Amino acid sequence: MRPTWLALILAAAGAVFSARVAAQQAPDPERCRTEPERRQLDFWIGTWDVIHPEDGRPLGVNVIEPILNGCALMESWTAARGGVGRSLNFYDPQRRTWRQVWVDAFGSVLDYREGEFRDGAMRFRGITIQPAGDTTLQKLTFHHVATDTVRQVFESSKDRGATWSMDWEGIYVRRPEDPGGK
Repeated sequence: MRPTWLALILAAAGAVFSARVAAQQAPDPERCRTEPERRQLDFWIGTWDVIHPEDGRPLGVNVIEPILNGCALMESWTAARGGVGRSLNFYDPQRRTWRQVWVDAFGSVLDYREGEFRDGAMRFRGITIQPAGDTTLQKLTFHHVATDTVRQVFESSKDRGATWSMDWEGIYVRRPEDPGGK
């Protein structure tokens, strides 16, 4: 039986569609390493001793590593008084914003759905919803002070942003054995 024109057209269309799908399924593994937006938080990569800004007492150790071909940063926090937490940080190209999702061993979850690099700092904004339904607005800022120093500040507002309180501040000091963090 000879193929009909319709069968030939459908076969050609199928081949074009298959080629497009194959191209979409083979992403460039270097893409995340070369897009400037995805590199904006790289100053945080490294192994850090985190200290109190006023008295220098140890608050914890934080290890920030690039993962998934540089498409995300994994934070591994160990507090000086015990307790651990992890966060996944990434640039979302569809929403054109940075994201951070934090979970700790006590079950606390923070979801920063918007972030931007501005004025030498990565600035995240998010919301926490308490079991009773109360909401707290959250701000998390990483100030790139110098190659070996980062200042991190957590702020919250329980009145929809009318007033803000600083809940936590830490100074990151790169460990000497960490040569530049990258």
